[in-house]
Amino acid sequence: MDPRLISMLKYASKPITENTSPGENILILTDTATDPLVWQALSAAAHAHGAIPTVALMTTREGDGHDPTLPALSAVREADTIILATYRSQIHARGFMETLSDMRKKGRRPKVFLMEQCNPELLSGGAVEEDTEWMHQVGSRVKAAWDRGSTVQVTSEYGTDLRADIKGRISWLITGRLHPESAANQGPFPDIIAFPDGECGIGPVEGSGEGVIVWDLSCHQLGFLQQPIKLTIRHGKVVKIEGGTQAQQLERFLEEQKDPNCYNAPCEIAIGLNRKATPIGLMRVDKKLYGSAHIAIGGLGDTHAKLHLDGLLRAPRVVVDEKIVLCEGGQVKA
Repeated sequence: MDPRLISMLKYASKPITENTSPGENILILTDTATDPLVWQALSAAAHAHGAIPTVALMTTREGDGHDPTLPALSAVREADTIILATYRSQIHARGFMETLSDMRKKGRRPKVFLMEQCNPELLSGGAVEEDTEWMHQVGSRVKAAWDRGSTVQVTSEYGTDLRADIKGRISWLITGRLHPESAANQGPFPDIIAFPDGECGIGPVEGSGEGVIVWDLSCHQLGFLQQPIKLTIRHGKVVKIEGGTQAQQLERFLEEQKDPNCYNAPCEIAIGLNRKATPIGLMRVDKKLYGSAHIAIGGLGDTHAKLHLDGLLRAPRVVVDEKIVLCEGGQVKA
C-alpha cells in the first residue's frame, strides 16, 4: 500500500461525509492523467461512509470544457453523486451540462463535486483544511452584493481594467458544503461544490464586457505564468492576446478549437475565499486563493463553447455599481 493514502483518506472523506448519505451511488469520473491514488482514496472514503462507489476511467480530454466520453455520460445518468476527479475540467462541457439538465427535468438532482487536477499532495493538507462554514458566511456577503448589482469593474496593478453588465444575473457561492435550502439561488451551479473550494462568482451578460484583462499569476492550460497575459476585450469578445511565449501558446490553442464562442469574455468573474490556499500552478487551488479573482473566457451555463479557461488575478480591485468594493489588495471587503 502507498503510505500517502493514510493522510489522503482524512481529507478525501471530508466532502463525502459532509454532503452524501450512506447507500448513495457515487460515480468517480477520472482520467489517465490523474494519479490513481486520488480515485482510490475517494473510493475508500465513499465505501467507509456506507455509499456505493463506482469508478469510470477515460483518456484525458484535450482541453478544459471538452466533453467526456459517451460511456462516461451514461454512467453519470445513473449516479446520485458525481465526483469529477479528472485532470481537465468537465463542468463546463456541453454534453455533461445537458445530461445534468435532462436529469433535473426528470426530477433527479444529482450532486456534483468538482475535483479536477486533484493529486495526492493536494489531498494531504493545505486548501482542503479550510473551514467550509466560515467561507459560506463571508461569501454570503459577496453573493448579496453580486445579486443586487448592475455593473462590475475589475482593475489591477498589472493593467486590468474591465467593465461588464451583471444586471439580472444570479451569482453562485460554492464553499465545499451543500446548502439545499439555497440550491435554487446558485445561478448555473445548483447542487454543486468543489474540493478544495471557496469562491463566489457571477456570469456577466454576454457581449457586455469592455476593456482589458491581465492574467498575472496562472491560468488553465498553461499553469504558472512566466509573464502576464493581456487580453483586450471588445463587445464581449477577446480581440487581442499579448504577452510572451505563453500568450502565443494560448492564442494558438484557441485558434485550434475553431469555435468563436471560446473568445467570449468575461464569461465568469469570481472571488476566492479560501485562506488556506497557496498558489501551486493548478487552477483547482489557485482560483480559490483568498482575495484573488479569476476571470474566465469561453462557455458558461447556457452559453456553450468548446472551452472554459480561468485566469487568475492575484490581488485585484472588484467594484460593483461604482461603490461596493468586493475585494481589494488580496482582501475580501464585502
